[in-house]
Amino acid sequence: MQAGKFADASRVALESAGDLRVDCYVRASLPGPLVETVDAVVGQLERLHEREQLASYRVTDWPPERHIGGDREAATRDDLVAEFEDWARRHGYSLEPAFRRRERPASYGWGTCDGHEQVRVPLVALAVYDAAGDELRAVVPYTERPGTADQRTHSVREWLRSVDPDGDVSAAHVSDHDGTAVLEGRQ
Repeated sequence: MQAGKFADASRVALESAGDLRVDCYVRASLPGPLVETVDAVVGQLERLHEREQLASYRVTDWPPERHIGGDREAATRDDLVAEFEDWARRHGYSLEPAFRRRERPASYGWGTCDGHEQVRVPLVALAVYDAAGDELRAVVPYTERPGTADQRTHSVREWLRSVDPDGDVSAAHVSDHDGTAVLEGRQ
């Protein structure tokens, strides 16, 4: 795969797809029709791996928001999103509207909470890493030129099409409600 394909299609500068690992994060429980959508994404990631366009990929549920119980070593959703936001900030991108932060009220649901910030994540997101290490190379979806009249949100579907224009992501669709360009689905 040519390096220019990524840069032209998604504006995320990536050198060689064969040197990349993709972590696909999905929400834990979704209705049946959305499962088919994620299956299409996973199928395309598998095809890219089989063709040696990706060194590896994995599909996993979003981690819990905060540490629960004794496992303080495991990354939380907040840790992961902070890493993603750092990548976006360094490259002049934004993760909104697909990722959103909001203050959770002190009294939330059953009982009380500490009023911490809550992160809303997309149903599906891709984290693209250098296969040789753990350098985060891209997060999809992301928004280019945030806060301007010509801002553009790049979706998972667009990224997959840019990597493999002949691939079939027809089962994948972009959410138009609330203006969020994200791929919906779950394995």
